[in-house]
Amino acid sequence: QTRRWGGVDTQAAFMTLVLATTSLAACGVLIALAPASRDLAVACLLLTLLTASGRLELKSYWLLAGGSVVAYSAWLGIAFFINGTSGLMDQGLRGLVLLLGCGLALALNERLDKLEDRVQRRSGRLNRASFKLIRMSQRDPLTEIYNRQFLMEALEREKQLADREGRVFSVCVLDLDHFKSVNDEFGHSAGDRVLKEFTDHLRGSLRPTDQIAQGRTLGRYGGCEFLIILPKTRLSGARTLAERLRDECANLRLSYGLQLTLSAGVAEYRLDEPVEELLKDADRALHLAKQMGRDRVEASVLEDPAPVTEAEIISLDAHRER
Repeated sequence: QTRRWGGVDTQAAFMTLVLATTSLAACGVLIALAPASRDLAVACLLLTLLTASGRLELKSYWLLAGGSVVAYSAWLGIAFFINGTSGLMDQGLRGLVLLLGCGLALALNERLDKLEDRVQRRSGRLNRASFKLIRMSQRDPLTEIYNRQFLMEALEREKQLADREGRVFSVCVLDLDHFKSVNDEFGHSAGDRVLKEFTDHLRGSLRPTDQIAQGRTLGRYGGCEFLIILPKTRLSGARTLAERLRDECANLRLSYGLQLTLSAGVAEYRLDEPVEELLKDADRALHLAKQMGRDRVEASVLEDPAPVTEAEIISLDAHRER
């Protein structure tokens, strides 16, 4: 009857039983051959019982202790019949103290086990709460994909990796066309529902299908804009992906019978380029797609770009606020 069979190695429990039995036999032989070594034998027996009792339930231990008292009393009776009363009271007291000492040690052990279980349960709750807080700090509450703060941190990590290893990566900025009209016509609750439906579809379309796709990161960039980080992807590959997503969006049926289109801008990272410049390249390409009639994908050029005008920045910022 070992404590918590599910958490105890049964082979180790069997070895403990063998050790305890062998120790008891060795102590008996030692006492019989050298009575003067009785104190040493009792000390060894105490250590053995303390070790073995730690694997017993408290109720089982006291049953074993009661049986031991009966057996020990019988042995003392036989010794009294053979040798008289010499030393029997002393031996009886020692045996009783031994059993009580093991019982108290086991009770303390059980108390410590309960305290350890409580600590583990509380630690588990704290770990779950900590994980939940971390997730909340990284996720957009509506769409449950990564938020802008996490995207910026992920971009910085990808930039450092690219600069250190000479790798390439690209970004893709997606924007739903005329999404403001959905909020105006059906209300913001309907707009939230449509936005979440589109996000779920987008997330499903970006599920990794190969080793390169494993590192793709999708997040909400602002309003109805989304940002996808594409490791190990050149500009042409990012454009191909954006075209596929644009085509899927045009054929996607959303709530309220809506069919929306999207525009996209893609840009490829250049070594030692600030992340802000990479995002400006993608924003410029997105702005061009909007100017060219929407429902299209535009890519930034790899040459040094012309400076972004203040009007373009104000227009894009105002669009994200909506």
